[in-house]
Amino acid sequence: MTPPTTMPSCRLLTVWFPDWAAECLAGNDPAIVFHRDRVIAATAPARAAGVVTGQRRRVATARCPSALTPSRDIDTEHRCFAAVIDALCDLVPGVDVIDAGHVVLDVKGPARYFGGEAGVITRLVEQVLPGVVPAGVSPPAVGVGTSMATSAVAALRSHRVGHPVVEPPGDTRWRNGVQLTELVATGDIDADTADVLSRVGVRALGDVSALGVAAMSDRFGHIGARLYRLSVGDDPRRPVIHVPADAPAVHRSFEPPLADTTPVIFAAREAVIDLLSSPAMHGRICTGALIEFGTEHAESNRRGWFRNEGLTSTALVDRVRWQLDAWVRRPGAITAAITTVSVIITDTADDVGASQRAMGRARHHRRCGPARSRSPRCPGGT
Repeated sequence: MTPPTTMPSCRLLTVWFPDWAAECLAGNDPAIVFHRDRVIAATAPARAAGVVTGQRRRVATARCPSALTPSRDIDTEHRCFAAVIDALCDLVPGVDVIDAGHVVLDVKGPARYFGGEAGVITRLVEQVLPGVVPAGVSPPAVGVGTSMATSAVAALRSHRVGHPVVEPPGDTRWRNGVQLTELVATGDIDADTADVLSRVGVRALGDVSALGVAAMSDRFGHIGARLYRLSVGDDPRRPVIHVPADAPAVHRSFEPPLADTTPVIFAAREAVIDLLSSPAMHGRICTGALIEFGTEHAESNRRGWFRNEGLTSTALVDRVRWQLDAWVRRPGAITAAITTVSVIITDTADDVGASQRAMGRARHHRRCGPARSRSPRCPGGT
């Protein structure tokens, strides 16, 4: 396998509200949000009482007995975060949404206009965000890097130190010092891979690049190859303004135009299912998508969405709904009926599950022979 060619450098800024899931619901009241009985977010009063991310439910509730424990409401999280996204879109042409409370934007252009990256950060933190962030939400972590991975790590470190963190352009020492545990926290690699690598002394991106692409690919497959690309500053994920010309896409037009959003979402659902089942997506999963709407008054709304774990048809339709709902709710943003909806896949990854299933079938055939291999079928009826 030949080493990957380095893509054109960019500068990405990550804005991350670590406790958005709790703070958008409870504000200044003590509250904890759990997922699988582990803390994923908590308000400032709960944090002050000793609640930390990853704690078990019984430990966290013992630390802060008066805390509310609301179920996670993803729709409400995105509905509350829509105003923040709109404010960022007014400042920067392309914003990629990772999750409610977590966005990435290309800062290269705005940096030229606002006098550098420090000027953009100052404007965001001191002027743009205070006017749209709900009361009780803690200040965001802000990080700047040359890729989505290092930008997310910079934001993670910003959350720890309490001020923005910037990866110096062209500084390989900064990138080499990124710990694999930090990439686990940002969702760029899984904890099992990081654990295996740490047992052989590979704990940072500098160690990964020293091993070389052949060793990483032979031992860890596409995960190792991708990790090596991150170690040399070649993150294949690009912001929404960099859409490949040959990207798989579907477009739907409405005649007559639709004033009701429900049929638009249903049409998008059918289009997304067709797109993800197309030959272009065989053996691949969608990890990034651009969703765009248009009206008969030539108004448009476009937004990028990323998810390292992959965007299923259901997840993509949810994002169509969140984006459309936010656009319709924004005062004065839309003055006419909707004429078009487009979904463009901007980033993909190998479908590891499909590859593993295929390898399992192949092993079974070798051991038992094709005549004794059967695929289970669910009988019809209730």
